[in-house]
Amino acid sequence: MQEPFTGRANLHAIHHGLVVVDSNRVRALNRVHESLTLATAAPFEAVEARQMVATVKIIPFAIPHGVLSEALSVIGADPLIRVEAFKHRRAGLIITRLPQTKPSLLAKSESAIRERIGALDGALGEILIADHSVAAVRDGIARLHQSGHNPVLVFGASAIVDRGDVIPAALVKAGGEVVHLGMPVDPATS
Repeated sequence: MQEPFTGRANLHAIHHGLVVVDSNRVRALNRVHESLTLATAAPFEAVEARQMVATVKIIPFAIPHGVLSEALSVIGADPLIRVEAFKHRRAGLIITRLPQTKPSLLAKSESAIRERIGALDGALGEILIADHSVAAVRDGIARLHQSGHNPVLVFGASAIVDRGDVIPAALVKAGGEVVHLGMPVDPATS
């Protein structure tokens, strides 16, 4: 934490990691009184060491003791925000291919995934190029899992249509579970 100044105290990450925010308690704290605010980085945002992740502001430079007591009650003993350090992981990667898949696309996919994993303090271990079929992907998942890769990533040659498609079906056949399928990512970010 940085020394307070002008009614504000900034909190900075100690290490590279993922911001974890107790959003309900942050909202409750921000409802205590208009003179006290807490602004945080977005939940699950990746941050660098020394990056600011939150700022507490006392608008009139001081608050009544009752407001402070209520705020401390909302905060309790558990942190409202923390940075969970990235843990070094060795990921396995399966890239599926169709007959028309160009080798340059396979190489580009591998490079992009290697870069993303590296940015999260991980390493890319074994890479399997597999036919875009349930059996090939299932066998690849099992092989990478048994060899200690965590996580096992699958980069498909084709978009997933539904739970019966190649990649979700292969995951289930390998003993996994599809918890949720699909994400709202195009064209907005929410």
